[in-house]
Amino acid sequence: MLKKLKENLIKYSQFLILTSVGLIILVSLFSFSSQDNTIYKFDSTLKVYNNLLGYFGSMLADTLTRAFGYNSYFLPIFLLFTSFRIVTGRPVKWYSFACFPFFIILICFFSVVLIKELSFVELDGGFLGEALFHYFETFYSSGSYYYYLYAGLA
Repeated sequence: MLKKLKENLIKYSQFLILTSVGLIILVSLFSFSSQDNTIYKFDSTLKVYNNLLGYFGSMLADTLTRAFGYNSYFLPIFLLFTSFRIVTGRPVKWYSFACFPFFIILICFFSVVLIKELSFVELDGGFLGEALFHYFETFYSSGSYYYYLYAGLA
């Protein structure tokens, strides 16, 4: 009896923590406004924030948006899906957490590739995607195998 209670308590506390963190990030990203104070822009006369979470939300959204671009929306979605998997009793595998950073890295990189190489829709890859694209272009653009590497990564 106590063992089952302890398991349920752990499961629902994990659910609440992941859901609340995911919702906080999601609300701060959806209510992000460029007029709010951010990391690189601070206005001491600003008293009212457009972000629903205030100063904390504007800083969080700006940091995630600058680092990952629009791909930062994958983080709260991943946290929410993981929390629902926990509460429904489906097993959460270790590789879902281990592979998620590599997924974000590849998505950020290919977002910038779509912009720069293919002149595709404006998908911002953030600092991470821009840096990876710069390194890739610097080290591999001199050879004829440049586009073969793109195809291999995809």
